[in-house]
Amino acid sequence: MSPPFRTMNARLRLACQRLGLARHEMCKLARLAENPELLDSELLVFSRDAFCKHLHTLVAENEDGLPPHALCMFTLHGEGVDLHHAVQILNSSTRGHDIVARTGRHSFTLLLRDCHISGARAVARRLAQALREGCFSTGGNTVTWAVDDLHEAMREGRPLECLARRLATPEKTIPLS
Repeated sequence: MSPPFRTMNARLRLACQRLGLARHEMCKLARLAENPELLDSELLVFSRDAFCKHLHTLVAENEDGLPPHALCMFTLHGEGVDLHHAVQILNSSTRGHDIVARTGRHSFTLLLRDCHISGARAVARRLAQALREGCFSTGGNTVTWAVDDLHEAMREGRPLECLARRLATPEKTIPLS
C-alpha cells in the first residue's frame, strides 16, 4: 500500500470515527478512499460531479439490462441544519450498495440500487422524517423530497435537475407527522 493511500485511509477512518459511523457505514465510504477526488471533502460522500458521472456511466454500461434503480433527493430548509448528522442518518439508513451524494448546499441525493419507485417512496418518506427529527436545532423546519426512476430521469436529460424541479418549495411543504 503506497504512503499517500495509507494516509488517505487513516484520514478516512479518523473522519468516520468523528462522525460516529459504524463499521458497515465505513465500508460504504471505503470505495471512495482510492479516489479522493470523488469525495465531498467536508462530508465524505460523493460530490455532485462524481455522482452525475457515476449515474451516466451506470446507465451507459447497462443500457438494456439495468435493473430498476431509484433516485431520492432531500433538501433541508431552516436554521441550524446539522449536515454531518444528516449524512450519518442517510448512510446508516440505506443498504451498503446504495450511494449518498451531496448535490447542493443542504441537498443530498441517494441512488437506491435494485429498488422500484414504490419502495423508494417508502424509504424517502422514512428518511425525510428521520432527517426532520434529527438534523435541526430549532423547530419549524422542513425537509422536501422527491423520488424518480433512474431510467426516466435519464430520459428527461439531467437526472438531478429533473429531481430538483419536482421538489416542493418550502412554503408548500406539509410538515411531516
